[in-house]
Amino acid sequence: MKILVFSDSHGNARMMDRALRAHSADTDLVVHLGDGKREFLQMMQSYPETAHICVNGNYEDPFFRSNESTAVVELDGLRFFLTHGHGYGVKRGIYELMDAAAERGCDLALYGHTHVGDSRYTDLCKKTGRPMWIVNPGSITLPKDGFEPKYAIIRIIGGKPLISLASIE
Repeated sequence: MKILVFSDSHGNARMMDRALRAHSADTDLVVHLGDGKREFLQMMQSYPETAHICVNGNYEDPFFRSNESTAVVELDGLRFFLTHGHGYGVKRGIYELMDAAAERGCDLALYGHTHVGDSRYTDLCKKTGRPMWIVNPGSITLPKDGFEPKYAIIRIIGGKPLISLASIE
């Protein structure tokens, strides 16, 4: 299974569309972690065969805002916690996020909000002691960690996630 993860597109679908066109032949799911839900949903209309899910960010178009600020999905035996991250203080650290994901029995926590890409594995989850992957795809249009827009690619192989951060030049 292959999953593309975007966040923080802030009104611009062009870079998401470039990334999705490059990967559309073998992508099973596309995720948007907020602050760009409107353009994400509009763009996905051009890919009707591709499954997608999104959650609200803190700067959503009011006409596209819903109650979904978090989601939990199970894919190939792994549980994913999806959130924009602003409600979990991710600019101060990831511990609240990890606790929220652990409370829901998740193996991976995906978040945005900081505009900084990050992918890390930890076995120090305070709530459960279980290992967990923490992934922030960075911003697909307004990166704060360099010049290239970023997104994440998650492949699940043999029940294990293989995570990479990709750039659009």
